[in-house]
Amino acid sequence: VAGNLSAPGLLAPGKLWAIDPVLGRLQFLGAGATPRPLVGYHYGFSGSIGAGGHDRSDSVVNAAIAPISAGGSVQTTVAANPNFLPPAGVAEIADSLTYSPIDNRGAITSLEFRAANRQRPYLRLTHDWQLTAAAAGEAELVLDGLWIGADAAPRSIQLNGEFETVTLRNMTLDPGGIDAAGAVISPVQLRVTGFVNLLRIDHSITASVLIDVGATIERLEITDSIVHGPPRTTAPNPTEPAIVTLGGEVHLLRSTVIGDVDIAWLYASETLITGFVDVTNTQDGCVRFSAVLERRDPLDPLSPHSRVPHPYESHFLKGDSGLFTSSIFGQPGYAQLAESSPLPLQRGARNGAEIGAFNSLLNPIKFDSLRAKVDEFAPFGLLPAYVFET
Repeated sequence: VAGNLSAPGLLAPGKLWAIDPVLGRLQFLGAGATPRPLVGYHYGFSGSIGAGGHDRSDSVVNAAIAPISAGGSVQTTVAANPNFLPPAGVAEIADSLTYSPIDNRGAITSLEFRAANRQRPYLRLTHDWQLTAAAAGEAELVLDGLWIGADAAPRSIQLNGEFETVTLRNMTLDPGGIDAAGAVISPVQLRVTGFVNLLRIDHSITASVLIDVGATIERLEITDSIVHGPPRTTAPNPTEPAIVTLGGEVHLLRSTVIGDVDIAWLYASETLITGFVDVTNTQDGCVRFSAVLERRDPLDPLSPHSRVPHPYESHFLKGDSGLFTSSIFGQPGYAQLAESSPLPLQRGARNGAEIGAFNSLLNPIKFDSLRAKVDEFAPFGLLPAYVFET
């Protein structure tokens, strides 16, 4: 039977299940233990960013040695669970089920942990997930296609030891928010506690990217991605920024950062940063065809001004409200530029498209092409109306 599960109400007797088609929620009405429901669903988004059912065959190339399936826990002891996460090789989750708890993985030498192509498994963390390099150092780690969320408390993925390269590709580290029932969803941050020579984040959605005191990221590359930090507050008590590094280079290409940025060195191109930016070294690096918030507090003309190196064809935003169709992760218009957003954001990139994570979609250029064809072939006297969906 269909029902409204947002509040208690009368449901038809003699039914086993109540389904709320608006909220996408189920409630078991029968007697005895609740059976485990298995539901299919379709996931849509503005572009192929983050974990999803889109084609990832170009990155899923190495054969898996440790297949994982059927949900449940992922452990690091072979005898304890068939879902074994090794310290090296390729471990692949074959379905889109939920996995929890997830064991810490130590002694990593060269590990690729991924979802199968067109699958979107959900890993629910019950603790800070420790990923530790082997004692010899120079380890390599790849996480690909996984959606990682938290239980009731905020969690983090912690990189310990010495990694040569760490790659997050087509990943979603839940930035948190509110669920359909109004409950708080906790974020999953990426935190470096050791040494990483090269950290790549590509076509991914993440919460904050942070570094502990004494840790090092030599080079951080974020491309075609969304980094969503905590809600921004003003001085004297600013929140933790969306991206923090104590040294090394940060390269932001065709990305959207929702929150503040506090780093040592920056090269940014076609990047939208909705928060306050403080770059220590302004004599090197560059910010080109990008946009940042002008001041820490947009309402205070004496508030600190964002410090960026060598801005070229870039823009300073007067405020951070009304920029997106939605700033809530999970909604189809998440991080998508609103139709009412400033024109320099919509067409200010080097290629004439929008600034931010969806630059590669070339939406403004496609719209211009469509409009040109409509103007060419539309009957005389008719005025076309363009309706943008999601």
